[in-house]
Amino acid sequence: MYRVSTFKCLKDQFSKEFIIVSANDKNSGDIDTNAELNIINARAAGFENVDIYLSPCVKPYFSYYCCKTCGYPRYKI
Repeated sequence: MYRVSTFKCLKDQFSKEFIIVSANDKNSGDIDTNAELNIINARAAGFENVDIYLSPCVKPYFSYYCCKTCGYPRYKI
């Protein structure tokens, strides 16, 4: 989770328009439980346009029993 002060620093130093918050772990595909708080903190820091990014991560059929992969997208969201 990022603090409001971190988002304020980012806004002051680099961007005044928008921010994109990652909403899942790119390796496991699991939803980031801090995503909602990061969105709230970004808005509290003054970002009006906040969006999320879900990194694509799907489980190939052939690896169902042999490998740890991200799983089926419909069950992740």
